[in-house]
Amino acid sequence: MTILDGLLARLDEEGARDGLPPGAVEAARLALARARDAHDPEERAAALAPLARQISDSWPHASTLGRDVLGYVQGLRR
Repeated sequence: MTILDGLLARLDEEGARDGLPPGAVEAARLALARARDAHDPEERAAALAPLARQISDSWPHASTLGRDVLGYVQGLRR
């Protein structure tokens, strides 16, 4: 299981617990799946950039899943 597979697996449970905005879980699922299927780190980062903005702008600050996704995106940029 990859990191992205793990994030996808956590999405439904943690998204409901964190009270994510309407449509946020499905948008996150699509972005994470696109990133998982990407061929290289640049393509992966591009697939996750909109999700990172959405997390920063509208997800609860206490969301562990949001922090983990943002941490993964930061790691891709290094």
